[in-house]
Amino acid sequence: MSMTIDGAAHLKNNISGFRILLTDFKRLSFIRKILARKISIYDPLNLKSVYKSFLHWLKEGEYKAIRILPTEQKEEDYLNQLVKDFLIRNAYFVLEKKCIMYRLMRELNISNTNDVRLLEIVDFISERIERDELGRLRKFEEKCKFKTYFSLVVTRLLMDYWREKYKIIKHITKYEPEYSDFLEKAQPGPLERLLEKQDETIKKRAGIYLPLILESLDFKEKLVIRLKYEQDLNVSEIARTLGVSRYKADQYTREIEMSISKKMATYLKDGGINGENNTLK
Repeated sequence: MSMTIDGAAHLKNNISGFRILLTDFKRLSFIRKILARKISIYDPLNLKSVYKSFLHWLKEGEYKAIRILPTEQKEEDYLNQLVKDFLIRNAYFVLEKKCIMYRLMRELNISNTNDVRLLEIVDFISERIERDELGRLRKFEEKCKFKTYFSLVVTRLLMDYWREKYKIIKHITKYEPEYSDFLEKAQPGPLERLLEKQDETIKKRAGIYLPLILESLDFKEKLVIRLKYEQDLNVSEIARTLGVSRYKADQYTREIEMSISKKMATYLKDGGINGENNTLK
């Protein structure tokens, strides 16, 4: 009798185990389809290596991620989110150096990977990205390439870094602005001088064209314009923020403003997007 009971229990366990394996197989097939559909968004990841890594990750967790599903969420939605989070983690670690360190080296004209200023900014950005289990990156809605979204996150964090650094500098040298204002009288830039000569109608047109011109600037040029006009920093403060001499900061700012002025003059002369010249030069 006991043998019969043991045999029934053994058979029941086998059936239960088979059902689990069958469910695992169905869910893994669905996951592979999700990966195949999403993988192009997470370039440069490739399907074969990512799926292999995913299986290894599941095995390490004893397949609990696909066996113990939350009751308050649909299975399909849960598995979609599981795959998305896995892809984001992998893409982040693949793109981290390219999108943060190497990008900053290009934009700040730094050739040494051990540059103290570079490492300080990289640490600042990386630490904030990795907070809350990549919380910022997990907001990605998959409407563009992941590396495009990643670059946008880095840009925003870099602006946060400049703002925090400026606040620290301003706090440490709290009396310096008084002397800076005394020694460094604000001078109108080329763009301001150009608009001073125009009537109100022309100024209104300039207000329409300006955002288009600013959009054509590269990252560093936009940064300098924002520091000067949005943060209201003077040349000395911009120089400290960028880590360059006051002379270089002044020359670079003037070059950017002159470029904007030339484009604006062309727009105002030819009628901008509605005139003969409908492209930025």
